[in-house]
Amino acid sequence: EKETTIRVLPFKLLGMAFLLLSMLLMVHKTQAQSKVYWVNNGNGSVTQANLDGSSPTIIAPGLNSPDGACISNGLGKIYWVQGGNDSLYRANLDGSNKVRLLKVGIGVRGISIDEINGRLYIIGTNGYAICDLNGNLISKYLGLNVSGRQIAVDPINSKIYFTDQGSRLMVANTD
Repeated sequence: EKETTIRVLPFKLLGMAFLLLSMLLMVHKTQAQSKVYWVNNGNGSVTQANLDGSSPTIIAPGLNSPDGACISNGLGKIYWVQGGNDSLYRANLDGSNKVRLLKVGIGVRGISIDEINGRLYIIGTNGYAICDLNGNLISKYLGLNVSGRQIAVDPINSKIYFTDQGSRLMVANTD
């Protein structure tokens, strides 16, 4: 458990819209195919579809409160967190080879990927955690007086941006 400094940023709606769009819909593009992916907390699944919305296919059914997901384009993997069991999961983009990587222990809500540095940033109701792409925990920040909802990482500027249930947009350094 480490200490970190968090700043509340003065803008709310613009930042919230950015985070919601970046976290709810993920696009994977290759020469062979382009797909959009999203989690559905209502039916407990991860779904993929063509970019025009056609051919939606559930690739990971029967999940326990999936709350956020992100894609590793380089590895061809999708990662998601499940609030129901406070865990991080990974699967191939077709849903095969699903594996639970880590019980996070922060009341998981959202996830973002930094492919440049090979890290996942996970926000929860009791702080946030950083792990590598295999689910090995690097660090955990607890008791930050933040009930996180969405998270986005800016690896170029070494910042993470996240929202809380009070609709505040906050920023912290990635280290």
